Amino acid sequence: MAEAATVDVAEVLETRKVGAFQLGIWFLAFLMLFMDGFDLSGALVGAPALLRTFHAQRSELGVVFGLSGLGALAGTYLYGYVIDWYGRRAAALSAVLIYSLAAIACGFITSLHQLLWWRLLAGLGFGGIMPTAIAYIVEMAPKRHRVTFTMVGTLGLTLGIAAMGQVGAWLLPVWGWRVVFFVPGATGLALAILLWVVLPESLRYLTLKKPDAPALRHKMIELAPELAIGPNTRFILPPQPKSVGLGLKPLFQGPQRIASPLLWAGYLVQTITFAAVTNWYAVLLESLKLSPLQASLIFSYGALAGAPTHIATAWLFDRIGPYAVVAALLIATAAMAVLGMPGISPTTVMIAGIVCYAFCQACQGSFNGMVGVFYPTNIRGKGIGYASGMGRVGMVIGPMATGFLLSGKFSVGTTIYIVGAPYLVTAAICVALGVLYWRKFAGGEAGAAGVLSAPLATAAVKLQA
Repeated sequence: MAEAATVDVAEVLETRKVGAFQLGIWFLAFLMLFMDGFDLSGALVGAPALLRTFHAQRSELGVVFGLSGLGALAGTYLYGYVIDWYGRRAAALSAVLIYSLAAIACGFITSLHQLLWWRLLAGLGFGGIMPTAIAYIVEMAPKRHRVTFTMVGTLGLTLGIAAMGQVGAWLLPVWGWRVVFFVPGATGLALAILLWVVLPESLRYLTLKKPDAPALRHKMIELAPELAIGPNTRFILPPQPKSVGLGLKPLFQGPQRIASPLLWAGYLVQTITFAAVTNWYAVLLESLKLSPLQASLIFSYGALAGAPTHIATAWLFDRIGPYAVVAALLIATAAMAVLGMPGISPTTVMIAGIVCYAFCQACQGSFNGMVGVFYPTNIRGKGIGYASGMGRVGMVIGPMATGFLLSGKFSVGTTIYIVGAPYLVTAAICVALGVLYWRKFAGGEAGAAGVLSAPLATAAVKLQA
């Protein structure tokens, strides 16, 4: 067999059957996201104990949560350059090390002021790990399984949050608040060692930046033995789309001139509520007369329940578009309305608490999943980046605003109603996105993430018209 002159690496990766290589990369990316959620939620689960230990006002802890979100916002944009300039492997290792070492440092703090600075640093790692892990999953997954691989992989974040709820429930009462930092910090360092030993660089990145790398040649020979790859074979990628510049103008042309403002607003408003609930959930539940053990367990069970609600909402989105997110938003809002009622029983609090957080997870995941369908390929990355950046802004606003509400004269019930109100605004935005989606995007190139059968898409467009 003659030696192959060139090999298209993207074609090989997209047409291979799922094997040990793909599953191994997926599992490592899943672990990165799991540890991200595990570490991120440590301060959240430990919040009541931190308030008691340092005799702090809730507004002070709200500032800590908010600045952690600010660090994540900075990390999101910073790692966009790290991933492209230094590679996926360097980005993964550095992000895991940053948030793991910062977590261990948090275990030695003697004031909330110290906690603030270490969580700000940890935020850089939190912001970097999500785009890095998704880049790994997308770049190695076979084309026909890419959406499934990505969707299931990102559930690692949710399961990490659930696992920290269990740590808070069973270990925090015995070992104290420091355990919620030491445990994720130590396990994060173990993950960093594992990644250093076994995590390869993305094959697409090597093809683009280091096409003569021996590691690329060896792995391609292993993945595609039928191609007769030899010492003179060149590795290539399909022609890359031309740059559309650094400006935002392409995001506001054609149908995107309506989609972009709606997505930015939806991301911002939705995340204000999601971040407020996530950061303050343990404190709010204890304020509703649950014990610390019960509050930690509800946090954990709600996060676990977020996995099936996320998948169910994604399945429904495949069929009715953004209207599916409206349903999740309204269910979460109804659960918050129940939690805000005076005099409800602990059993009702626990049931409503699980439902609330499960559907909050689904709402957050839905925005992460749907934003790409509104942009064509050549501006999809920029569109997702700027929209999710607005979500990071919400991560700063939500926790800080809730901290001030809880420190003021508002009752817990009133605070919960105020926190839940942005979801009603988000629901209205999603209705508008639904109309736009069916009229302009369903079945089109921008919706090629796509999801709808042709007959259903055609019928829906006719119905909207």
